[in-house]
Amino acid sequence: MHHNSLKYCILLALSSILFVGSSAAAPTAEAGKTIFQNQCAACHNKNMKDNLTGPALGGVEARWAAYPKEDLYKWIRNSQSLIAAGHPRATELWGQYKPTVMNSFPAFTDDEIASVLLFIDAQYTKAPAAVAAGPAGGAPAEPAKPSKYIYYFLFVILAVVVGVLSRVINNLRHLVAAEDGITLPPQKTLWQTLTSKAVVGFLVFALVVLGGYTTVNKPSDVSRDMPLSNP
Repeated sequence: MHHNSLKYCILLALSSILFVGSSAAAPTAEAGKTIFQNQCAACHNKNMKDNLTGPALGGVEARWAAYPKEDLYKWIRNSQSLIAAGHPRATELWGQYKPTVMNSFPAFTDDEIASVLLFIDAQYTKAPAAVAAGPAGGAPAEPAKPSKYIYYFLFVILAVVVGVLSRVINNLRHLVAAEDGITLPPQKTLWQTLTSKAVVGFLVFALVVLGGYTTVNKPSDVSRDMPLSNP
């Protein structure tokens, strides 16, 4: 009885070890990424869409779909042996890329090859990163320019602020003079203040600066909108 129990425990332990080992060795794209970076990236483009020294690998399983999966695995392990055997797909690829010989990987297990194929497919089918495109077919959009009317509006606001400040200063001057017993000329109306030499001179100066700014910017906008010609 004790002997049978011990035998069952040993069998259960071995079964658990085999189950864990097989689960850990299951093909994954993450494992395939490591293998690809170490063994394949020197010759094959990592985006899986463009040729490098070797062909783009995206869709490789579909291109070998007419043949048994084992044929693709044999090609990966030793392409020259499959070419020598006269395999149609192998000789087709050799005709395109000779005399460049693909490296051989005879030690690759089926799970390692499956992992690499999973990584290739994940890279090939993933959505590209979003790129901000402008109106001219992908050109980056220029930042929005403020409307010229904003400058006119600011000019009007500035004029009002100057007039109000001038009025406040004038009122303060009269209050101080009244406390000191000094008689000053009657206060000016708001219109008189806005049309005084000091206010008009300041507004003319601001208008000249604003006009110069818009004049300088206009030619640069025109030159920016002109199409570029090839040299």
